[in-house]
Amino acid sequence: MKLTLHDQDDACVIEISGRMDSEAAELRDTVRRKVDEGSRSVVLELGAVRMTNSIGLGMLVEAYKAARAGGANFALANVQPQVRTVLTYTKLDTILQICDSLEDAVAAVSK
Repeated sequence: MKLTLHDQDDACVIEISGRMDSEAAELRDTVRRKVDEGSRSVVLELGAVRMTNSIGLGMLVEAYKAARAGGANFALANVQPQVRTVLTYTKLDTILQICDSLEDAVAAVSK
């Protein structure tokens, strides 16, 4: 898994590429660090993630919890169909804000 960070408008965008089945602590710690540095909006860009398993789902939940614990808004962007199906099946789509595009996600968390 590779994480690439950049800012877009007022949001910290974390692009994830590769398999979301390891290094959960790295993602959680990255979100926590960015929130501690003052980010109030975090977007995970998942356009390069084609599938996930239970470890990947746990990573998303841990990232969400880290953002919310620090008072930051949180959203997912560009969720691919296979990943969206898993989020729907596990009902995580009722907890996590899922947006079709990066622009939509940035707008949603910046409100």
